[in-house]
Formats: sequence, structure tokens, C-alpha cells
Amino acid sequence: IIPVDFGFPTIDVRAVLKTRKEQIYFATDRGLFTLNKDKFSAKLLPLASTASISLTCLVEDKQENIWTGGNEGLFKILPDKQIIQQSKLYPLGQNIKTIQLVENTLFLGTMRGLFTYNIQNELFKPVSGLENSTILSLTTDKARNVYAGTDNDGIYVINTYNNLTKITGKYHTST
Repeated sequence: IIPVDFGFPTIDVRAVLKTRKEQIYFATDRGLFTLNKDKFSAKLLPLASTASISLTCLVEDKQENIWTGGNEGLFKILPDKQIIQQSKLYPLGQNIKTIQLVENTLFLGTMRGLFTYNIQNELFKPVSGLENSTILSLTTDKARNVYAGTDNDGIYVINTYNNLTKITGKYHTST
């Protein structure tokens, strides 16, 4: 076990990501951290405003950009340049709980539904039928289906084939 000193007495780590280049990122209640493997310590990425942002999720795209979300929207990190850009289009107040990538589309699970974000043309869209659901978890399969776990509304299956986003199934157990 190697202790990691974040520089805070307590910290909540909400997501961990290992990139293709073996870089480790931590989404925390106190911003975004990256692990410095040589010194076995962690350092905060160089954007002062991230220290006050509570982050909950991480994903890497094909261009090796890191996407993270939390209580202030969506952020894009360019690892080689250590630059963080906040998406200005994302409606603030939508706390991003979880994130998944299918091709060039990010799926963003929030307290107010499921949204898609096309990373090429920077367009946000709500997924029809899930506008009022709290999305707590997302995953994908090889067929490009997205599985959305909700708070008290079951599991939804969203088919993304041919760049269409359509709910194809819902699973719910009754008690």
C-alpha cells in the first residue's frame, strides 16, 4: 500500500481513471488530481478553480482527452498540455453523476435526466423519455447500447446505432 497525500485532511474520491498512457486521475470533492508515480504522491492539476469543484466521473476519448463532470458541468482536459476547458454550453445546475463515451458522443447522467454531448460539434441534447429520471450509473456494451441505472426507476437500455439515440428497453422489479 502506497499512501497518497492529497494535501487535505479528508477527501472523497468519486472516480479513478487510468489512461492509455498509464496516467492516473482522481475525481474528488476537492477537484481533479493526477498521480505522480515517480514520487508516489498526488498533485492537483494546474487550474485554481478546480479546487472548489466537486467532480464525480471520468472518461478518456480516442484523442486521449479526459472528460470529467460534477456540480459545475462538464470539463475537458488535454493531458499533454495540462489545460482544462469548461464546456460553456452545458446548462449549469445539472450535477453530472456519471459519464460514458460511445464513439464521439458522451452520455451524461444527471439528477435531471440523461443527456448526450457530441464532442465534435459541441451539442447537448436530452435523451427523450429520461428527462425526469435521476441517472446514477452508466455502462456500455460492444453493440453500442448504453445501460442507465436510475434512482427508483429501473434500468434503461439506449441503443445508439447509426448515431440514433433510442430507448429500447426498461427493466424494473416490483416489490
